[in-house]
Amino acid sequence: MVHLAELALAAAEALDPLVHGGKQVADLQARVWAELGNAYRIADALDLADHALSRAVQCFEEGSHDPRLLALIAERTASLLWYRRRFDDAFALLHRVVVFYRDQRENNLAARVLLKLGLVTEDSGNPERALRVNLEALSLLDSRAEPGLLLAGIHNLLLCATELGFFPLVRRLLSEIKPLYGTAENSLNLLRLRWVEGRVSAGLEETDAAEITFLDVRKGFLEAGLLFPASMVSLDLARLWLTQGRIAEIKGLAEELIESFRSLGVGREAILALILLRRACEAERAMVSEIVEAVERAAVQIGRLSQG
Repeated sequence: MVHLAELALAAAEALDPLVHGGKQVADLQARVWAELGNAYRIADALDLADHALSRAVQCFEEGSHDPRLLALIAERTASLLWYRRRFDDAFALLHRVVVFYRDQRENNLAARVLLKLGLVTEDSGNPERALRVNLEALSLLDSRAEPGLLLAGIHNLLLCATELGFFPLVRRLLSEIKPLYGTAENSLNLLRLRWVEGRVSAGLEETDAAEITFLDVRKGFLEAGLLFPASMVSLDLARLWLTQGRIAEIKGLAEELIESFRSLGVGREAILALILLRRACEAERAMVSEIVEAVERAAVQIGRLSQG
């Protein structure tokens, strides 16, 4: 993603303003810088993302001042603020973008931003509010035009419901909405579905079923080369093992995640959290509460990295 965005930037900066028009070139460069910033964010290069988004604003000021382009830059900037844990600033920007799209009667675009707002809200520790935001997004969405957004919204609702402990309800819903996740060809969607199933099993204290599901889903994400979702599943597995007192296995899981993150050169905060988790497991008389805190800290940091 970063590589392609950098290629796009090289192409955009090679354009001659005298041939293509100064404002048009500036607009294009602003768009490319914004998407490059988003790619850097997802790659956990947050300082580079900050620089790219600042350049996007500079190019925007030199361009046509297209409000839709400004909305795009604002949305990408809000995502970076979210990753920086600046929730209030992210909320403020996303709310403005939602208002803009609603004023333009672009309901599907407003719904997309609301779904992101729901993720930020859940990550900030308010799954009940996130549930309401996702419902608002779905009420605006034309599902025929955006079936992918419909599935994202429903999936977010399921995640919120599991965070709120509505495990029997989620189980009943899963059987009804499973067709939305597609067939075997949509393997990643099915993995996400099974992940929710595993969380439900864990919540209902069906530990054997939950463990089997988490291990299968984690393997599937790793085979697909998706480290961050696999890491989140690993932390669900750690929570499950914690209830069974399987501290040695949690330590092994933490060591594996540390090495994976180091090999990629990303996630300093996540690595630190995992090191604390490993040390808590290594302590001769580690208190269970300390290990729980370390697991939760790792979940927050890796969760931040896994969401786009």
